[in-house]
Amino acid sequence: RRPRWRAGDSASEAFYHATLGGARALRLEEKIGNFQPGKEADFVVIDPAVTPLQRLRIGRCHDIYEQLFVLMTLGDERNISETWVNGERVWCQD
Repeated sequence: RRPRWRAGDSASEAFYHATLGGARALRLEEKIGNFQPGKEADFVVIDPAVTPLQRLRIGRCHDIYEQLFVLMTLGDERNISETWVNGERVWCQD
């Protein structure tokens, strides 16, 4: 019997492929893909609940993977609060 599908399962797979999985596919996992010391880092800091609908939906999540799914489906540029390039902050929402 197959386990019940959860939205978070696909979200965690998508996150992996966008980070370390993508780095491995490009054979760059020694340089990028996670936050290990010595690796290059381009990333954004996300505020997960900037709209009333996001706040409602995030408040009902049971784990980080469900939160990630909410951001993947309801998120947009308003959720980005900071942008970092090569480990340095280059933009911050005021």
